[in-house]
Amino acid sequence: PGNNLNSVIINSLPSNGTLFKDLNANNSIDAGETISLFGTISASDIGSNYLKFIPGLNYNGTTSFLFKVSDGSLYSLINYTFDLIVNPVNDAPSDFNLIYPLNNVILSEINFPLTVEWEEPTDPDLDNITYKLYIAGNNLDTVIQSIAETTFVIDNVEMFSNNSTYSWHITANDGLIEKSSGDTFTFNVIRTGINDEYCTN
Repeated sequence: PGNNLNSVIINSLPSNGTLFKDLNANNSIDAGETISLFGTISASDIGSNYLKFIPGLNYNGTTSFLFKVSDGSLYSLINYTFDLIVNPVNDAPSDFNLIYPLNNVILSEINFPLTVEWEEPTDPDLDNITYKLYIAGNNLDTVIQSIAETTFVIDNVEMFSNNSTYSWHITANDGLIEKSSGDTFTFNVIRTGINDEYCTN
């Protein structure tokens, strides 16, 4: 009968990621856990599912590593191959910020039509991104959906009450994950020449 497995030695490292010994079982690489070339791992650690692989950022595909087995006295004469398959997962759009109207800016009739603008996030999976514009304030709480570009034009100042403050932010959606802008801006609307007593908006 063959001898029992005692340990393995790693004779080549997988590409596009890191092989590590997850001794505290937290599924992340902590100090001293990375397995280097010709590093060894015991059969007991393998049996405890401590041998793990974390792929590189946004990587999916196949990779592998070579190893030899030991009975505690001798290593096998040949290398064995362990194949790893990394399935693709959806990644969220990147962080992005608001551009205009600036935070705490004062707007009046001369600023309309108003072009609302924000940065374009990148999507690691190259998914098509659509946006929602959220505006809230005095007598107004609205969401403008399915925006295809990173600008949106508001034509009519009359949707805003005079001498009022409004907040706005954007969400970006890649079809699966919705990501909010890194900030929320406010703007103030002062409609010149309008008496508040007769302002119904």
